[in-house]
Amino acid sequence: MKATKVVLIVFMFFSVADSLRGIGTRIPSPTSMLQLIANPEKYDGKRVATVGFLEIENNRSTLYLHREDRDHNLIVNGLNVVFDPELTDADKVRFNLNYVYLSGTFDAKDRGFKSSEGGSIKPCSVVILWPGLEEKSKK
Repeated sequence: MKATKVVLIVFMFFSVADSLRGIGTRIPSPTSMLQLIANPEKYDGKRVATVGFLEIENNRSTLYLHREDRDHNLIVNGLNVVFDPELTDADKVRFNLNYVYLSGTFDAKDRGFKSSEGGSIKPCSVVILWPGLEEKSKK
């Protein structure tokens, strides 16, 4: 019985480790988008991570504070996002109109679309779906 438990624990460990492959263990805690928008000079040129609602369009990507900000076109509550490397079409479908965790370098001077966003995160190299209530209830 003990051997079965050990095998199960080892299997679970490697399953979790495999799901984090490519992410590494250096995922920083997210900074609030409110902090980034309200204090852009504090974060300018620094590597940041944050969570927000991502909209991917043909010519731009915007990370909004909330889904409702996107619904009501409140671009001032958003950050321009430039992905590097460019997202695949499958990733665009997967991440678009979902809450995501992302990280990259914050640029306070690049105000994005119509110069009305709170800054830019570029290049954004880590994007992870942020688990919501729907995902948690399925488990």
